[in-house]
Amino acid sequence: MQNELPTLALTPGEPAGIGPECTIRLAHKHPELNLIVVADPDLLASTAQSLGFNVNIGQWQPGEPIKKEQISCYPVPLQTKVVPGTVNPANSAYVVQTLKRAVELVQNNHADAIVT
Repeated sequence: MQNELPTLALTPGEPAGIGPECTIRLAHKHPELNLIVVADPDLLASTAQSLGFNVNIGQWQPGEPIKKEQISCYPVPLQTKVVPGTVNPANSAYVVQTLKRAVELVQNNHADAIVT
């Protein structure tokens, strides 16, 4: 019997909210998880830096292996700059796009489930 954990496509939600911080904290605390974070890699990097976490964020594409020594980020670019705590409607399309890409990952068997 194989004991491998499922692969999770994680979307951090509203980029100005708590989701990016929760994502970085989860990935930092549980490197054993098979996570594909569907987000803007620069947002993740700036969030990690603000938390004082030294994490490696690598861009990931479907078909590539998930590397345990880094956060595998399926890149989706933000529409505009993020100010933590200040929602910007210009980034609403970004949130929808992360969800669509996460669904595609599951539909195409690159991930087993979605976490939002």
